[in-house]
Amino acid sequence: MQARLSRWLKNPIGNLRQLGWRTLAWLQGLAQKPTDSYRKHNAQFMEPDSLEKHRRMFAQIQADDLFNHSENKFGALLARFPAVRGIAVDIGCGGGWLAARLAHEGFARVIGIEPSATGLDIARELFPPARYPQIEWRRGLAEEQLPLLMLDRPTLFVTGCVLAHLTDDAVAQICATLERVAPVGSILGFSEPWGPAAHRFMWHVRTPAWWCAHLPSWKLDFHGTPIENVPGRHKGFHGVRVR
Repeated sequence: MQARLSRWLKNPIGNLRQLGWRTLAWLQGLAQKPTDSYRKHNAQFMEPDSLEKHRRMFAQIQADDLFNHSENKFGALLARFPAVRGIAVDIGCGGGWLAARLAHEGFARVIGIEPSATGLDIARELFPPARYPQIEWRRGLAEEQLPLLMLDRPTLFVTGCVLAHLTDDAVAQICATLERVAPVGSILGFSEPWGPAAHRFMWHVRTPAWWCAHLPSWKLDFHGTPIENVPGRHKGFHGVRVR
């Protein structure tokens, strides 16, 4: 404690500013509205050059093999569960790159859930139905669309850093829905941060204990890559529904 105080006193003005920024970010996180994430991302989709930006971005994603990046390891997850190839659900699919990749990975049916109509227009343009007949694009919030799923076989659920942008209440609701609709043997690959908790505007880090408490029927594997230079903070985890 004394050593920590001594370090703080070496730069009191800088440390006070940092404390102020952190406090402001925490207050912004508490004040976040349920629709803030949708509004921000929808505005990005509606930018005049958004289609070309996504085309370039997806080409770079493919070149960088983001599908197998250490924060995702989706290929390793599918290799562990080769029998799960019937249905995949991409929660917050955005412009659709992950849904399209899952179609290439052999899923018979891929459901992409996205609240932005403009985002789904981009997805259809980049991954047209004639080439991707197995993809079904559903417009709406995950909290609204997941309860409508009628699943009769083990299913893959994926996110690409979507839940980090949502409030605890929304993510708790999504987890509760997965508890209801996901058949035993389903798997998940969540590219989401975990570790010491933090709540800032559209950047919410939840502890492994939080995730386990909200997904009690799943065996979770917190494997992800270290992020933000915060000890114990990582991004990415997998899971399998065991009961």
